[in-house]
Amino acid sequence: MRDTFKKLIKCGMLLAYKVKNNGIKMLTEQKNKIKKNNLFSTIKQSMIDFCDKLDKSLLDNAECRDKMIIGPVYSRRFGSILVINNVLCKTCTYNCIYCQTGGADCCRTERGTCFSPYELFFYVRKKIEELEKENIKINYIAFRPRGEATLDLNLAHELRLIRELGYKTIVFTNSSLIWNENVKENLLFSDIVSLKVDTVNEAIWKKINKPHKRLPFDAILEGIVDFSKNYHGKLTTETMIIKDINDNIEEIKNTCSFLSSFKRDLSYFFIPQRPPQKGYAVPPEAEVLDKIKLFVPANLNNVKMICCDDSLPIELSGNYEEELLKLISIKSVKESDVKSTILKYDLKNNLLDEWLKKELIEKIEYNNEHFIKIK
Repeated sequence: MRDTFKKLIKCGMLLAYKVKNNGIKMLTEQKNKIKKNNLFSTIKQSMIDFCDKLDKSLLDNAECRDKMIIGPVYSRRFGSILVINNVLCKTCTYNCIYCQTGGADCCRTERGTCFSPYELFFYVRKKIEELEKENIKINYIAFRPRGEATLDLNLAHELRLIRELGYKTIVFTNSSLIWNENVKENLLFSDIVSLKVDTVNEAIWKKINKPHKRLPFDAILEGIVDFSKNYHGKLTTETMIIKDINDNIEEIKNTCSFLSSFKRDLSYFFIPQRPPQKGYAVPPEAEVLDKIKLFVPANLNNVKMICCDDSLPIELSGNYEEELLKLISIKSVKESDVKSTILKYDLKNNLLDEWLKKELIEKIEYNNEHFIKIK
């Protein structure tokens, strides 16, 4: 009985949103057909009161909201994106050596649920309203947690709900569960899907991605090809090139050959640009990288090399200090960019020192640059 009641409340949350945006308008249009105007007014006010009560009860749970929504974050590939953290922090199927969030605390392959789809929908809607008030625009709403997005059993439901807001969606996945038929079906609801393909060599895959022992490498590659046949959105891939691991031309050639074997819109090749989990995950030597830059475009169409580390704009809304710290929690940020953001939003001059003293952050040097990283 208790579970049934909870489900009814959750359904009521989405109903409240639709009623508030569509139902009142519909009733207003039908007002002339309702003989008793006082009945119309009562129904309308009841709807408004119901929506307001739901809004207040959910807004009181700020901790849950802060875990779910991060950003907007600027992406070189997609512009300004609002990030949805739809799985528990650092819960992943991989433990990649170049991971900039510090690696997985929990490595698993079993899918599960973390947040209610209706709560997630509510918090995303509230965040968008906040951004619109401050005239901050976003290009996409992206499922890009500090783990693997497809571990979320509610992914398809969440994607369908987000569509109600009128924004296109992106799912960033490491491709590890793409062999699972339910995962493939879930991803069909996203406007853009970004698949990770760091290598097509199983031994190198284990070195770079450090996968869960239950994951089937060949089935993953087959799943990628199979998914591409049925997916009608924009399909992109991403490949990270690591010094002395997958940066030789033969390895790059094999990866390009695989990528050319299925339908995709664009493939991105990256090098590590921020402090990784493992110190040895570094970019190839300049001479080697120059050869790769020439080889890849000559052997693969629809490709883009992202091998620079220019500063990216940072836009904050709401509580600027909290939002800046949340941004740092999902990726290391150059110290110079953090300082310029503090200046831009007129935050406390000693904010970094305060965070360091509280052990919320740490400073790290990587490739002759200083970065701020969550501790």
